[in-house]
Amino acid sequence: MLWITNAKVKKVIRFLLRFEMYAINSQRVCNNLSEQQQAKLQKIKELTTILKDTDKNLTICEEILSTYIKKRLRDKREEMQRSKDLENKMTEILENLKTRLLVE
Repeated sequence: MLWITNAKVKKVIRFLLRFEMYAINSQRVCNNLSEQQQAKLQKIKELTTILKDTDKNLTICEEILSTYIKKRLRDKREEMQRSKDLENKMTEILENLKTRLLVE
């Protein structure tokens, strides 16, 4: 399974941006690029755009996941507290019943 992290995406984006800048600078120096070279440059630009979008999407997914996990943890803590409160209440009721039985 391939794990894509923001760090990996950012490294690839930086590489492609450097490559794209190099290609743009080369284009200024030599405007006589062959069709094949122009196609490669266009493909690099498209891939750079895709990677930028992927990076944004990964960031959004991280934020959604973080929010979800925080909510689940909060809900779990509340559930545990309710359970503990109920247990304490039941213990108190049992103690009261014992006391009543002993008094009678």
